[in-house]
Amino acid sequence: MDLGTLATLTYIASLLAVAAILCFVVQWLRFMRVCFVGREGVNSWTDVFPYRSVGFVGAAVAALILLSSHLVSEVRGHVIANARAAPGTAIITVNGRSAPNAPVILMELTKITSVPGHHSSPTKRLRVEIHYGAKSLPLDLGRDSGNPQEYWVFYPAIIFTSFNEIGRLRTSALDMY
Repeated sequence: MDLGTLATLTYIASLLAVAAILCFVVQWLRFMRVCFVGREGVNSWTDVFPYRSVGFVGAAVAALILLSSHLVSEVRGHVIANARAAPGTAIITVNGRSAPNAPVILMELTKITSVPGHHSSPTKRLRVEIHYGAKSLPLDLGRDSGNPQEYWVFYPAIIFTSFNEIGRLRTSALDMY
C-alpha cells in the first residue's frame, strides 16, 4: 500500500473516531437522563447502557491507533530507504542553505529510530531537504528540549506526519545550525 493511500485511510479513521465519540456523548447523555430521571418500563441501567456506542468508539479508536502506527512505520522506512538510496553527490540543504557536511548528515538520516517518550518536546525546527536527480525528500527536524543532540523527525509531505514524529535521531552533525 502506498503512503498516500495509507495517509487517506488514517484521515478517514480519524474522522470516524471523532464521529464515534460524538455519538457516544449523545448516547451517554441519554443514558444519564434515564438513570437520574427514570423511565417507565426500564428495569435497570443495563437495559439502556450504550453498549453499541462504547463498542463503536473502541473499534474506531483501535483502528486509528493501528493505522497511524502503521503509517508512521511506513514513512520512517520510506525516509530511511531514500536516504540510503541517495548518492554521495546528493545536495542537502538545511533551512535553505547548502550543508557543508552533507555526506555525514545523509548517513545520520539512515539511523532514524522509534524512541519511547521521555517527557521532552521538540523546540527549534530545522528544514532538511535531500536533493538528488529529480527527487527531493523534505524533512523537519525538531531539536529535543532535554537533549540538544537528539532530533525529532517529521515528514511534512503528509499532514499527519508533519505534526507527529516518525522517529528520532541522535547526532552532532546538526549542531552548527
